[in-house]
Parts: sequence; structure tokens; C-alpha cells
Amino acid sequence: MKTVIFLLCALLSTTAGARDYYVSNDGNDSNEGTMARPWATIAKVKSTSLQPGDRVLFKGGDTWAENFAQDVSGTPGKPITYSSYGEGRPNLTPQSGNYCISYVNGADYIVISGFNLIGCGISFYVDQGPNVPAEHFVIEDNVINDAPQTGIFLAGTSNMTVKRNTILNTVAEHGMYVDGFLGYGDTFLIEANYIQKTGATCIQVNSNQGVRLTNVVIRYNYLLECFVAGLNNIGSEAIHFHGNVIDAPEAGIYSGCETSQPCGDTGTVDAIIENNTIRVYDRGGWSTCLSHYSGQPGATPPSIASFSNNLCIYNAASGSIVELYHPNPGLVMDNNVYWSDVRTPGNVDWDIDGAIYSGFTAYQGGGFEPNSLYDDPDLINNKGTDWYPNVGSPLIDNGRVGSIPIVRDLVGVPVPFGSALDIGAVESGNQDVPRPPRPQGLSVQ
Repeated sequence: MKTVIFLLCALLSTTAGARDYYVSNDGNDSNEGTMARPWATIAKVKSTSLQPGDRVLFKGGDTWAENFAQDVSGTPGKPITYSSYGEGRPNLTPQSGNYCISYVNGADYIVISGFNLIGCGISFYVDQGPNVPAEHFVIEDNVINDAPQTGIFLAGTSNMTVKRNTILNTVAEHGMYVDGFLGYGDTFLIEANYIQKTGATCIQVNSNQGVRLTNVVIRYNYLLECFVAGLNNIGSEAIHFHGNVIDAPEAGIYSGCETSQPCGDTGTVDAIIENNTIRVYDRGGWSTCLSHYSGQPGATPPSIASFSNNLCIYNAASGSIVELYHPNPGLVMDNNVYWSDVRTPGNVDWDIDGAIYSGFTAYQGGGFEPNSLYDDPDLINNKGTDWYPNVGSPLIDNGRVGSIPIVRDLVGVPVPFGSALDIGAVESGNQDVPRPPRPQGLSVQ
């Protein structure tokens, strides 16, 4: 009995340590931080010694023009959570700089959820000093508008989950940037985000100082109006990129390494790119669905393990539908569907190691992609974001068993619907499932 009482008391003392703190524009920093008597400022939050399991809840609809930077940590199962209460989202605008929320060095087990950031982004990074990574963060359900640089910036971080965020109108740089800075960069899940109209790439994945990112999964994202590319993957090992929609005026996917320097051991290797829908269109220059460029191959040349089950719609005036340099032995590249709404079949080029194949017949006759097709995908709307195949579409049941298990499509419906996987991000039979809407009241200028 004494043992039971002791364990019960220990449990109660552990859970009792976690507190909820409330922050409202109608509050006062001399208050206790309860819902009835909330604090008023982010400065008060930053001066408080938060403990594992604590939650700081900001009143929905209120606005703070303060920068949020705090390096306290939670523990496994007891993250420190920053979120909202009441109706609507709390709004953050920058007091200074490009990021309203930033963590530097050593913070672990943090949840950032439910904010509306206006004119700023979210940043987690390691600087050149103590070199302690930020780890075990969850960044979810936030809306980021008009960030002057990058919407979500992650450098020197590990064990990060970034999901269901909406990022609109990044001015100068990327929607999302992930970097293996100073030797840190393992285990990232980037899922179900909506990124539209970026100053550079929608998602940028970089090696830095010779460190590849590992265990990166990017899936079920909408990447739209990406000024440079949907995905620029120049520094990962065995990235899983599947179930995404890309709509970009230059490149759908770059994969390889920096073209301005030797690859060494920093370029991407063994990328798995499957079941994506990619549309590229004309911005007045070169465009491609896939560009795999190895630059100056080093000890470990960049490589792709699989490019299959993808739909590529190539509506550009110049460039090649695929640009593949130094294709690696063992590359699985098949069961894709290619199409152009604006070019005749014989006027679409594949560039393989500098050899130009004009037209799909010439390309396939060169020994490439025996099970792929050049055919109108017959989508319900292939000029917008509703990428559902109509009945009779050549996408249906023409996919192959992928390199990674795929159990759902972009909109969350289990696959396969028919006898085999479909090609592209959306499975047939799901026309009645609407795409996830962006939060209301937002616009892209």
C-alpha cells in the first residue's frame, strides 16, 4: 500500500508541475497568467522560466508586434507548447528582423501551433558558437504571410516535424529551407503544407559544410507558383519525396549538387521521387520537370534511386522535359506519364547526358522508360490545383509498386483504388474528395 501511495504521489507531483499560461492584449504582466488574469506581452513570456509540459496560449484574434526568441526546452512526452485559445489565430508581426519566432542553439521538444505570422517567418538554427542543435520541434497549423525572406528556416536542426502550415508570398527567398549546417540534420517530416508564391524555391534542401541531411520525408504538400523550383534537393541522402503537387514556372525538381562547385560528398544521393504531379510552365526562359545535374562529381556522385509513377505536364517554350546528367546505375525510372498542352509531341525534348531525344518515340526508342507514356492525362482540371484523373485517364492503374510503401494519396484517401497504383499524386475514384482548403481570408497577390 505504501508503494502504491508513493507512486501515486510521484505521478501527481510530476503532472502538477505543468502549467497553462495565457496571454491577451487585455492582460497585464503583473497578473498570474491565468485565463481570468492573463499576461499582456511576449516579453513577459520570455522572462518566465517555463518547465517541461507547460503551455503558453495566446488569445486568438489579438496581435503582438514583438519578436519571439526563447531557448527553454521540454522533455520527451512533455514539450513546451506555444499555441492559442479562444476563436481565431493570434497574430504576430515583426518588431525587427525577418523572423517573428526564432530559436538558436540547444532548445528541444517545442511545439509551435496555430499562429498567424504577418511580414515575418519562423527560424530555428545553430550558430557558430556552442553548436548545440535544436531538436524535436513540431511546427504545425501556422499561417505565414509575406515573409521578407524564408517562411520556415531550419539550419542545424534534427528531428523536426513541419506539417499543415500555409506559407504565402515569401518575398526574397524560399517557402521552406532545410540545411545540414555544422553537422546536424537528421529526421525531418515535411507533410501536408500549402506553399504558394515564393521568391525562390518552395522547398530547399541543402547540404552545408559537407553534411547531408538524412531521413527526410516530404509528402502530400501543395507547392504552387514556386519562382525557381518546387523542390531543390542538393544535399540529402535517400530523401522520400512523394504525393506532392508542384506547379512552377521554371523547374519542378532539381536533384544533384551545386553546379558552381565540386560535389565531393555533399550532393544528394539515392533520392526517391514517386507519385508526384508536376506542372511546369513558361516564365520566359528554361523549364524542366526534373533536372538531375551532378556538376563536378566527387568521391560520391549524386544519384537518384527512383523517379517513377510521376505525372509531368510540360507547358514551357524552352528547355527539356527531363534533364538527366550522369544517370547512376540502378536508377529506376519508369511508369511515368509525360504531356504538354502547348507543344507538339515531336517538339518535346529529353536531355540524357547531353544527348537530345526529340519526341517521346525517340526517347523510348533509345532504351528508356519502356512502361512510361506520353499521353493526355485527362485531368478534371490540369491548369489549376484539382488534379483528379477522369474516368479513362491513362494515369489509372498504370503505376508500379514503388520503392517506398504508399498507403494514401495527396488528399488522404487509401490507395490503390483499383487494381494498381495510379500515376501522379491523386488516385482515381477520389474526385468527390475536395482538396484541403487554405485558411479563409487569405489572398495571393
